[in-house]
Amino acid sequence: MSTEPAQPADVDIHTTAGKLADLQRRIEEATHAGSARAVEKQHAKGKLTARERIDLLLDEGSFTELDEFARHRSTNFGIDQNRPYGDGVVTGYGTVDGRPVAVFSQDFTVFGGALGEVFGEKIVKVMDFALKTGCPVVGINDSGGARIQEGVVSLGMYGEIFRRNTHASGVIPQISLVVGPCAGGAVYSPAITDFTVMIDQTSHMFITGPDVIKTVTGEDVGFEALGGARTHNTTSGVAHYMAGDEKDGIEYVKALLSYLPSNNLSEPPAFPDEADLEVSDEDREMDTLIPDSANQPYDVRKAVEHVLDDNEFMETQALFAPNIITGFGRSRATGGHRGQPADAVRRLPGHRRLREGRTLRAHLRRVQRARPDLRGAGGAVYSPAITDFTVMIDQTSHMFITGPDVIKTVTGEDVGFEALGGARTHNTTSGVAHYMAGDEKDGIEYVKALLSYLPSNNLSEPPAFPDEADLEVSDEDREMDTLIPDSANQPYDVRKAIEHVLDDNEFMETQALFAPNIITGFGRVEGHPVGIVANQPMQFAGCLDIDASEKAARFVRTCDAFNVPVLTFVDVPGFLPGTDQEYNGIIRRGAKLIFAYAEATVPLITVITRKAFGGAYDVMGSKHLGADLNLAWPTAQIAVMGAQGAVNILHRRTIASSDDPESTRTELIADYEDTLLNPYIAAERGYVDAVIMPSETRRHIVRGLRTLRNKREALPPKKHGNIPL
Repeated sequence: MSTEPAQPADVDIHTTAGKLADLQRRIEEATHAGSARAVEKQHAKGKLTARERIDLLLDEGSFTELDEFARHRSTNFGIDQNRPYGDGVVTGYGTVDGRPVAVFSQDFTVFGGALGEVFGEKIVKVMDFALKTGCPVVGINDSGGARIQEGVVSLGMYGEIFRRNTHASGVIPQISLVVGPCAGGAVYSPAITDFTVMIDQTSHMFITGPDVIKTVTGEDVGFEALGGARTHNTTSGVAHYMAGDEKDGIEYVKALLSYLPSNNLSEPPAFPDEADLEVSDEDREMDTLIPDSANQPYDVRKAVEHVLDDNEFMETQALFAPNIITGFGRSRATGGHRGQPADAVRRLPGHRRLREGRTLRAHLRRVQRARPDLRGAGGAVYSPAITDFTVMIDQTSHMFITGPDVIKTVTGEDVGFEALGGARTHNTTSGVAHYMAGDEKDGIEYVKALLSYLPSNNLSEPPAFPDEADLEVSDEDREMDTLIPDSANQPYDVRKAIEHVLDDNEFMETQALFAPNIITGFGRVEGHPVGIVANQPMQFAGCLDIDASEKAARFVRTCDAFNVPVLTFVDVPGFLPGTDQEYNGIIRRGAKLIFAYAEATVPLITVITRKAFGGAYDVMGSKHLGADLNLAWPTAQIAVMGAQGAVNILHRRTIASSDDPESTRTELIADYEDTLLNPYIAAERGYVDAVIMPSETRRHIVRGLRTLRNKREALPPKKHGNIPL
């Protein structure tokens, strides 16, 4: 497709009739932005087009399109020779059962649905529209990921989408329908939404694909086994429904919308129908549901369906964790809410007490120390688990749900108290504890130190001991200029950078033994407490994984709850590849870190020291998630991916046709590194506020924190966000 649409010879755009004809031609071109061959291939795979999906979702004739004529502005890698209308995504609004709904539908027939700047801007615009008008938003995902030709700009738009997902969470219903590929950083938008629907044998979601996993770990796994609908519905828990085909998936989305209000200030849609409260023969069948033997099972669905109108129960996540059932139904017999949707959730005893504990934690800081010779066993462990910090004593403290004897009886495993739930286990493996003390005195001193960084409550400021910093660059400051090795693959200890910016180089680490590829802890700058989050290149090259993501997310949320600014040091090549990460839910669990940064209202300052690749760049306190001040060292490399992977994708034809492929690849990699692996393209776009000498880092942070001390930011009013748990 040409850069500018050609004018038909018989259209005179200098007349009114000609202008109208020209508009019709452009509409036709936008409607058929993908080539006929691309549409044919889409249908051959059993997939619908972007517009066909919208037609099935929305009430007939209700769709109003937005930004129909938007086109990309990129000139990189010859992409300016192909500028189709719509840029690969259809956005707009309409109605479902007469109720307003916003929608975006990614078009795989245009650039493989890859997200570029304009593509992202269109999604952001329709999400803002939905949030302003208070209507649900449905995202239909069918995309090859970031548009590599547009580089860091694509990453920036992903981050903007994630931030809106987070701010809209708990305000308007968000539903994702994944009808094709959804890979890399693209997975995190569906992960943050309220419900994700996938299509069997068609949808695929993963952070790192089969080829990367094979290269890094040696595991040989296909797309379906790695990230297919069945995997995410049965194993990872990322998805909520596995549809047989696209039409089934769309019907499920429409059914979900029928149970949900348009926004958090509205009531769910009701169809009042007063119940007959006389006990019927069907009611009496419930009297025999429970077997005489307490060990004999029964199907609780019978009880669930019995209390619902017409015995209709719409289950969610039916294939995941089948030992608990969740879903929606309608009940006529619920007092003032007759005929309205009712969550059909079996709650465990004590749920009210746990809920009150969560509410209290948001208002009052509490630090729990497991006392010596007191084994926190069974339900007792949940009080420490809900508190902000847990300190355990080595060889003395023990925490577990079920003890060694029960485990031996049920599973045959022979394990002692220390190995099962000792301080070392919970500090290194489970992540339950935040510090392993050598003895009680050590534990108590750690608790006192924690208290010195935290306010008395969420309405107070953390305790400060103001001490104005000397902003002159010293010889000690200049040592930072040699911290980063010349080789991008050589590790260094990020603690040196952390300690350098803190008063007296004093850093109090939390969870030091757990997920060592990310560092968290407290320090002071000019006497004021700050929280630190940093990728550690000494461990897994600083890659993010499940444990690191959850560790950092919990810490950022703790800082935000208690008015402690967060400093983030970034050197992250991406997410740790592996089937174990995908199967254990890196998509939904990694999304917690996005959620934590995007909802934080405390001052956020980020320093990119070296690598910031792909979706991991967005996740680590990027400007797009709402960071206030983003700095980069000259050694920073901000890009969609590393040079080798990018060159193999962008120049595969050039390399394949070369007389010396390896030499050509080497030259192209060097050119990519020189041109794109730097902080300056991001700086041109305003994604970093300044590129600074490493020796000037403390000075910039001091000045930034001084200015941000009076920061005021508020999120949309809501009960709470729906963080991906």
